[in-house]
Amino acid sequence: MQPILRQLDQYGYSQVDGFLGDANGYPEQIRAEMKSLFDKGFFEEEPESDAQFKVGPYRITNQDREHRFRYRIKGRSGEERMEQLIQNQYEIAPTVVNFARSLLVSFARPLGELTESGLSNTKGISELFVLCGQGARYDRRVSNVYGWQTEQGFVRDPRKLVAIYFSNPNYREELGGVLQLEGVITPTGAVRISPVADRLVLFWADKTVP
Repeated sequence: MQPILRQLDQYGYSQVDGFLGDANGYPEQIRAEMKSLFDKGFFEEEPESDAQFKVGPYRITNQDREHRFRYRIKGRSGEERMEQLIQNQYEIAPTVVNFARSLLVSFARPLGELTESGLSNTKGISELFVLCGQGARYDRRVSNVYGWQTEQGFVRDPRKLVAIYFSNPNYREELGGVLQLEGVITPTGAVRISPVADRLVLFWADKTVP
């Protein structure tokens, strides 16, 4: 945790290779469970509304949804239909669900100390993404969109930290898919990170443009 804290503080992002390690088999298990979710139809193409975001008064729509699929891990809601879906997702992918929740809980307190408002250890968005080649990509986007005007007035976007875990066995540079971060503390203000398997990348949602 200490190297992660130092990297975030000094560079605005952190990269950890071999995060889970090969000996315990967790990276392979996560990959296998993600494939099972995909094969069973849990993933879907990202809706057009989710490809839109605002920066100040400007609304931007990214045209990058082709050949890319996602699944948003469901949390407790009390709704009967949703509870059954939660049970099914856990039966198929228990390692994936536990891993996502563990990241949220374990990172919240120590990383929250670097921020003014801290980080929640009970609220977060956990998503799985599959890019199926044929030019599949993510255009530049802002993870934290400043806020929204609501009936109760202006509400700030609470998202502060983004964590990305790559599960790409046998990755080669010619496959592409490089993560580029802008707004970090480097000589160029940017960094390019290859999506190597078992690599974890963290960056600030309100300061970095991926």
